[in-house]
Amino acid sequence: MNVRFVRAAGALAVASTLAACSGAEDFAETPEAAAPIAAGEAELFGTPSARWQQRFDGTNPSYSDDYASRLLRTPDGKLLAFGSLAAPSAGGASRGVVVVAKLEPSSGAILWRRDVPVAAVDGDSLALVRGAAIDRSGNAYVASLGGQVTSVAPNGAVRWTVQAAAIADQLVLMGSDVVVGTRKGLEVHTQGTGSLRATWRVPGGSVSCLAVNARGNLVAGGAQSTERGDVPWLASFGTAGQPRWTSNFGVAAGAGCRSIAADGAGNVLIAASAAGSVAVSDAVFAAVDDAGALRWSRTIPGTSTEFRNAFAVTPDGSGGAYGAYVGVSGATGWFTSPSTRTVVRLDATGKQLWAKAKGGSFDSSANVAVAHELALDPLGNVVVATEGVVSKYAPTGALVNEVTVAKGSGNSFVWAGAGETFVSATVSGSAKAGTDVLVSRYAF
Repeated sequence: MNVRFVRAAGALAVASTLAACSGAEDFAETPEAAAPIAAGEAELFGTPSARWQQRFDGTNPSYSDDYASRLLRTPDGKLLAFGSLAAPSAGGASRGVVVVAKLEPSSGAILWRRDVPVAAVDGDSLALVRGAAIDRSGNAYVASLGGQVTSVAPNGAVRWTVQAAAIADQLVLMGSDVVVGTRKGLEVHTQGTGSLRATWRVPGGSVSCLAVNARGNLVAGGAQSTERGDVPWLASFGTAGQPRWTSNFGVAAGAGCRSIAADGAGNVLIAASAAGSVAVSDAVFAAVDDAGALRWSRTIPGTSTEFRNAFAVTPDGSGGAYGAYVGVSGATGWFTSPSTRTVVRLDATGKQLWAKAKGGSFDSSANVAVAHELALDPLGNVVVATEGVVSKYAPTGALVNEVTVAKGSGNSFVWAGAGETFVSATVSGSAKAGTDVLVSRYAF
């Protein structure tokens, strides 16, 4: 299971209902063709070039901040794109929707698109997508930051929508349930109807990480704020919801878990940050087994002029792990300082096999620092999606290819197959102000 951790910045305030989106009557009768890449846009793409691209935009001409999110492959071989779009303002508050679109991978044609308004929470709505998954039947599940959880059928019909009791940060499928990580713990909803089946308590704070290991047990991770600072934690639950163990995976203090992934042996791989001994923070990768015992831990320290965070981790078939962390100098300011994104390959014991660093300016045109997501293709190549740049590394660590998705790009996410890579990125708006969601296919 590859972890696709969602880190879109910002939030959309919305006030709406699902009354207009309960059925499938507004589906396109025929697939919507992907937009051809105009000659004038050639400077936005390096080598390899995009085979096709689709742009999703909100409807407000004066304010339209739309954010990309996950890309997943369906059981029938199609592509599902998730994101959030701004809708027309009402009473000075911007409304938003979660968008789910099914695409034909070969051509980019939109087979159907569903815009789901997000219900209000304490007067506001937060439509940013925080987690998405697809079950074996092709049903999709998506959670927004405001706590709304929606299931969409393979034909695009909305199956059900429920509201969690708190802000949501993650979602994962476990057996016949949907587990949602919120700021108040874990909510367990049935996949069939969305009804709330149980709530599980966690040590505290937000649940930023969720994974189900090979033995069917759930592992959640996050950080609890205390007088001593943020205390990281992991907590495991059995298939019936019984608490199994808790762990701090060898980290005493810091920002806690950022991303986790389960391998085929029942271990859980962790990407985290910890309080640095010299710098603001260090990057940490670790692995715990099904009993919660720490198998290994590797710290990549920062220096006196930077902080580092481990942003993403994903397993390979041999039990090793790929990870990415970021180091940003604080010397000249956040938006103009030099930055370094480093891709690391670790083996099953945590030993570092290779590390590849890439420098650049931490700004809106070439932000190589923040690695939002990693993906592995069937040949073991690792694809890294950062803010504006997507890079592919061979199993040996050699850089195979790299492409700038778009200038002014924001968070980006990837799905990698054999000889093809799909990218969803937040990019500067075209016809309207703000940002758009761009989905592209690259043959590399």
